[in-house]
Amino acid sequence: MEDERFDKLLAVAGRVFGGPVTAADSFHGLGGDSLKAVALMAGLEEETAIEVDTFEMISAASFGDFFRSYLGVVSG
Repeated sequence: MEDERFDKLLAVAGRVFGGPVTAADSFHGLGGDSLKAVALMAGLEEETAIEVDTFEMISAASFGDFFRSYLGVVSG
């Protein structure tokens, strides 16, 4: 992946969804629901200390798209 932070965010998603998550996977494609949204949001915020836009997270075409955007915020 692009960098260690990106891999960490995919690992958080993997813990929430109970298995490997790739950049090409999407929240809804993996069966995401409101409970997973809250768990993923909390995990990402804990990992980065940056507030997550839940709508952006669940509406992104893929985790890769969302995380690239999110890492842009994280990195400044």
